[in-house]
Amino acid sequence: AAHKWAAKLSLYEESSRIPMIVTFPRKISVGKKDKEHLVSQIDILPTMLEFANIKTDLSFTGKSLKTIIHDQSANWRDYLVVELADFKKDSTRKGRMVRLDQYKYNIYSTGEEQLFDIENDPGEMINLAGEPGLNEVLILCRQNLKQWAVKTDDNFALSILEN
Repeated sequence: AAHKWAAKLSLYEESSRIPMIVTFPRKISVGKKDKEHLVSQIDILPTMLEFANIKTDLSFTGKSLKTIIHDQSANWRDYLVVELADFKKDSTRKGRMVRLDQYKYNIYSTGEEQLFDIENDPGEMINLAGEPGLNEVLILCRQNLKQWAVKTDDNFALSILEN
């Protein structure tokens, strides 16, 4: 019930952040923890295929985690996008989140924008979207979302960013 929500129809951390646990006996070291890299469920299939040495001509939005599992200093993604699923009772309720290392940007079908400093405000209580000193971060998040939207043909994100 954080943020007075009783459902997962938001992009707050309580709804969007889930732990990813990866195990593969004799292939992955036991007990390693990585809280630095931005990973997603879209990374699961490419990871499984790479560990199984299965080659495919298919392209994936996600990336294999094998690189960062074996080398936590390896280059990874700079941002991650999370999509708020359509709410069946109200199909106009949509949203997207862009997660950077320190910041998190949300935009909803209502046009509402949120920007949170996750490092200094982990409870996401202070919306910084209107702060002039963070305008560059806001612009970067919008650019990242637009890049994602073009790559994934996300018409919602493209349309909401144009308004």
